[in-house]
Amino acid sequence: MRDNQLNRAVAVTMTILISLSASAVSVAPAHARTSYCAPKGSVCQAVDKTPNSVVFRWQTLNLRGPYQLCVGPREGVRCVTRRLHRVLANVHRGNIRFKSSFFHRKTARYSVTWFHSGEPVGKTLRFHHEHRWK
Repeated sequence: MRDNQLNRAVAVTMTILISLSASAVSVAPAHARTSYCAPKGSVCQAVDKTPNSVVFRWQTLNLRGPYQLCVGPREGVRCVTRRLHRVLANVHRGNIRFKSSFFHRKTARYSVTWFHSGEPVGKTLRFHHEHRWK
């Protein structure tokens, strides 16, 4: 019984956080965040974009272990495999930085898709990456 209450509390918290971050897009377009949270809060995903970095974040109530994240423009998708990390009883989380895990030197619109056990999870998110030549 206690685990069910904890899961519901975490799901509500995740939904609120994702909703707040989604509303921040209209307030601060320079820090745009594209996100998705499943209706019951079992999976929440976000592309957290600031002027200096892009971080792909996701949190789940019912999945654990390795997952795959695929990122890229249409003609050059690259995938990496990482492990979800436990943060609470049934809550697992994964964060991946764009710059350190994906080598894309192209200004383009990128797609981001999470996979677990070979199946896509949640929604495919998108963001625009402006490559700065330094």
